[in-house]
Amino acid sequence: MACARSCCGAASFMQFRHKEFHSRTNRIRRYPIRAARRTGTPSFRIRQTTRNGFFARFPSSWSTANWVPVLTVAAATTGLVIADQYDAGYFRRATSLNSFNSAFFSTNTAAGILLAPVAFYSAGYFSKDDYAKQTALLSAESALDGEIVDVVLKLISDRRRPSAIPKTSNFADSFVEGKNHFNGSFPSAHTIAAFSVATVVSRRYAPRHKWVPVVAYGLSAAIGFSRISASAHFPSDVFLGAALGYSIGRFAVLHQ
Repeated sequence: MACARSCCGAASFMQFRHKEFHSRTNRIRRYPIRAARRTGTPSFRIRQTTRNGFFARFPSSWSTANWVPVLTVAAATTGLVIADQYDAGYFRRATSLNSFNSAFFSTNTAAGILLAPVAFYSAGYFSKDDYAKQTALLSAESALDGEIVDVVLKLISDRRRPSAIPKTSNFADSFVEGKNHFNGSFPSAHTIAAFSVATVVSRRYAPRHKWVPVVAYGLSAAIGFSRISASAHFPSDVFLGAALGYSIGRFAVLHQ
């Protein structure tokens, strides 16, 4: 008798689970996004990230909150381009920043930017910290994305570097020279890479370590200024490079 009751109970339970399974399956088929939102499946997270990404919505579905910073950066860059003819000559002739330029020489800063992801990955590998290793990979991806944007803009703008213009010449005529190509001035590749890496590191570690953004962005700003003081770039090149680096790191890579 007890055995019969047990068998009956087991059969009822299996029948209940069978009905529940089919009910959940039908709900998922009818409302896949709603079900994925509850379960947090990777497919939904990928679609959600793609849909909510800053650049994924460009430009048709951008809101005012998206357009305001873009237009602000564009206006500021235009103003700096106009002012370049006046301020670039000062840095071209100045000698008071030679020691600073030697410390932040092009090769030194490029090596420092490249070593940042390597350092994070190495630290994460030896300490078994997956978060640090992921930060390294994301920062490297951000820097690489920035370099792709930099090459495209350099080919389009074809701008001469301030160091290639004689000190007494007119610095206003610097765009579309037809001979600069990959070595053009607009924008600054060093600044894009520095700010893209700094943005990824800062936004991933700022909640726990408030000093990280100060150090990361401080070093990036010093690298950007060194490109101006060494007459490797105009101020507008550096400003746009910083804005692009920040945008790529935050919106294109981190999707925040």
